[in-house]
Amino acid sequence: MKVLLIDPPGWQKHSLSLGLAYLAGVIRAADFDVRILDMNNHTYSEERIKKIIADYNPKVIGISVKTATANISADIIRRLKSIFPDIIYVAGGPHITLCGKEFIEENKEIDFGITGEGESSFIKLIKNIKNSEKNIPEISGTGYRKNGKVIFKGASENPDISKLPFPIFECIKDMDFTDFRYPLLTSRGCPHGCIFCCVGLISGKKWRAREAGDVVTELLQAKENYQMSSFEIMDDNFTFDIDRAKKICRLIIKKKLNLGWWCHNGLRADKLDQELLDLMKKAGCRSIALGIESGDDDVFNKINKGESLSDIVKAIKMIKRAGMKCVGYFIVGLPGDSVDSTKRSVRHQRSLRLSDYKYNMLIPYPGTRVWDIVKEKGRLLIDIKGVYHFGDDLKIPFETGDISKKTMEQCMHLAENQEWVAGENDIVSIKKYFNSRFGRDIKRVVFIDNDLKLAAKNIEIEFNNANVLKMKHAHMPNEIKDKYLLEHNCEGSYFDILFRLMQEGGRQVIIDISKRKLFVQRVKKVEDEYVRGEVLPHPLKWDASARKYFATRLKNSSLDSCSAKNGIIYKDNIALPFSHAPQWEKISCGKIESGLAFISMAAFNPDSVYTADYLTVKTESEIQELIISDNRDSALERILAESDILFCPEPLGYFSLMFSRAKMNAVYYSNGRGIDSLEYKALELFPIGRKYYFTRKIRQVLNLRHKIKAMAKESFIVASKGSKVFILWAQILIHGASVSIKRFVSGIVRF
Repeated sequence: MKVLLIDPPGWQKHSLSLGLAYLAGVIRAADFDVRILDMNNHTYSEERIKKIIADYNPKVIGISVKTATANISADIIRRLKSIFPDIIYVAGGPHITLCGKEFIEENKEIDFGITGEGESSFIKLIKNIKNSEKNIPEISGTGYRKNGKVIFKGASENPDISKLPFPIFECIKDMDFTDFRYPLLTSRGCPHGCIFCCVGLISGKKWRAREAGDVVTELLQAKENYQMSSFEIMDDNFTFDIDRAKKICRLIIKKKLNLGWWCHNGLRADKLDQELLDLMKKAGCRSIALGIESGDDDVFNKINKGESLSDIVKAIKMIKRAGMKCVGYFIVGLPGDSVDSTKRSVRHQRSLRLSDYKYNMLIPYPGTRVWDIVKEKGRLLIDIKGVYHFGDDLKIPFETGDISKKTMEQCMHLAENQEWVAGENDIVSIKKYFNSRFGRDIKRVVFIDNDLKLAAKNIEIEFNNANVLKMKHAHMPNEIKDKYLLEHNCEGSYFDILFRLMQEGGRQVIIDISKRKLFVQRVKKVEDEYVRGEVLPHPLKWDASARKYFATRLKNSSLDSCSAKNGIIYKDNIALPFSHAPQWEKISCGKIESGLAFISMAAFNPDSVYTADYLTVKTESEIQELIISDNRDSALERILAESDILFCPEPLGYFSLMFSRAKMNAVYYSNGRGIDSLEYKALELFPIGRKYYFTRKIRQVLNLRHKIKAMAKESFIVASKGSKVFILWAQILIHGASVSIKRFVSGIVRF
C-alpha cells in the first residue's frame, strides 16, 4: 500500500517538515511505500499535482496542518477529494492537536485526524485501512466520523523517541540536497509554562531525550547518505539536561564529524554554562539563538518564562566569549506591551549587540494562556488560521482593552524598522521646545516626505495624538490646469479638511517648492501586466548596503506584497527559489517586491546573468492644483499657517526659513547609517529661547558673531532671488543690534 504525505505551502520557506520525515521513516519501517510532496519549497501547478498523484496512486494521503497553514491545507484536500474521491485523507499536525474536532467538522473531505506525535497512531490507522478493519475507536489520538459527528479517541501515545527510526528525506519529491542543512531532533516535550507557547500541549510537558550515542549515530548516517556538511538542532529544549548536551558535543568532537551546525531553537539562558558553550563551539556550532521575547522588565515578567533578563544578558556574554554568534527572538503584542515598552525592548536589544534579531507577532494559539486572555479581555480580529508570525502582508490577529490593533501595528513597525532610534532624543527636545513656547502639545504636523516612508511613519507614531499630513516633494509640469477646490466649513480648518481628505485614501498631496503650490494626485489602477525576461543590471551594480542581501530596481513598478506568484528571479536561466526573507548565507533564493528584486548572499555571483518575470500594475495619475475657497492666501501658505510644525528634508531648509508660516520648523537629515536613519533639528532664523540671549563666555560671543555673518551671507544668496530680500536683511541687522546691546548690558551686570 502506498502513502503520500503533503507539506502545504507556508511562510517558513527553506525548512523541511521534520515531522513528516519522521513519519515517513516509521511508515517505511512498517513495510509501506511512502513519498512526501513538499509544496512549501516547490511550486507545482494543479495539473502537475494531478499527474504526480495519478502516477503514484496512493491509498492514503496525509497532510501536516499547522495553524498558519490550516486554510490552505483544507483547500488542498478539498481540491484533491474532488479529483480523487476514493483516496482516504488524514490530517495531522499541531493544529489538529489544538482544535482538530472543529477543523474536521468544517472540512467534510477529511476522513481521519491524528493528534499529538502521530507516529504510533498513524501506523495503526494505515494498518487498519490496509486490512479493511473497523476498530478505529481503539486507536488513541485518532479522530473519525460516527453518525455525522467527529469523535476523538483519547490522547495520542507519545512514542519512545530513542526507538523511532531515523527520519528519511530521500523520499521527498524533487528534493535538492545541495547545501543540505540536516534537521536534527534530540528531544521532545517542554515542562515550562510560557503563556504564549503551545509546545507542551502538542508534545507533552514531560521532557524526553535521546542518548548521545544515538544522536551522533544519526549524524554519521546522514553524512554518509546525504553528503551534508552542516546540521541544525530543532529541539525545543536541547540543553534542558546540560550534562547530556555536553556528552553529545564531546562525542561529535571524538568522532571528528567536522560539521558546522546551528542551534536556533529551544535554548534557555538559564540552561547554559561556559563549559557547555565552549564545547559547542569546539564541536562546530556557529550560532545560537535565544528566546528573549521582550527587553522590557514589566512585559518580560508577565510571560511566565521562569528566567530573568539578567540571565539572558549573562548568557549572551558567555556565548560571545565562546566565539559564537548570538541571535535574539522577540515577540510583539505580549501582555503589557505598548509603544513605550517596545522602545525599551528595542533599546535593550541594541545594547546586547546581537549578531541578528527577529521580532515576531504574537499569535494566540488555542489552549495557551494568551488565548484565554484574548477571550476574557479582547477579541480576535481575523481567523488565526493563515496568520503568520512575521513576513510580508503581516496581519494583526487580535486586540485587547490593554493594546489596540493600531498600537500593535506601531509596535511592529518600531521593532522592524529601528531607524527612529537615531532621532528619538531630537524629537523629544522639539516637543519640549514647542510646549515651552506655546504652552501646549503639538496637534498639527506637516511632513514633507522625500520618499522616506519609514521616516513619515515614525513621525506619525512619535506624534500619536497629532494629525500628521504627509506631502511629497516634486516638480510639477506647468500645463496642469485642473483645480481641486478645498472649501472651508465652520467645524474645522483647511488643514483638518485636507487631512481628512487624505485619510480617505487614494490621494496624495504633492508640494512643488519652486511654484510654492500644492497639488492633489489620485492614482487609478488600469490593468495588470506580467513582464517576462527583463534583464537585470550587472550584479556588481546591485546594492548590498544591508549586508544581508543584494537588491536592484526593476524597470517597472511591482506589487508592494511579495509571493511566488507575483515574481520570479532567474540566475543564468534557472529560477531561484522564492523566499519572503532572502538573507540566508547558504541558500540561494530571492523575491520581488515594491519595484525591487532581492537575492540572498548565496545567490550572488558577479559572473552570472539575472533576469526577472514579475507582475506590474499599470496606473494612471490624475493631478489637480489644490486651491482654497478663501483666495487671500495660497493653499500652501494657509495650510502651513494652520500647522504647528513643519518637517522637511535638510536641502529644503531655506524654504522653511523664508516661506513657512508654521509655528515651528524643523529639518531631518541622514546620519550616515542608512537612508532612513535620521536625525532632526529645529530650524528657526530668530529663536527666542533663553540660551540665545545670554552669553557667559567671550568665545561664545565671537562664535555667535561669526555665525550671524555666515547666516547673513547665506541668507543674502537665497533671499536675493526672492521678493523678501529687504525685509530679511532688516531683520538680520535688527537682531544683531539687539543681541549686541543685550550682551553689553549682561557684561555690565556681571561686572
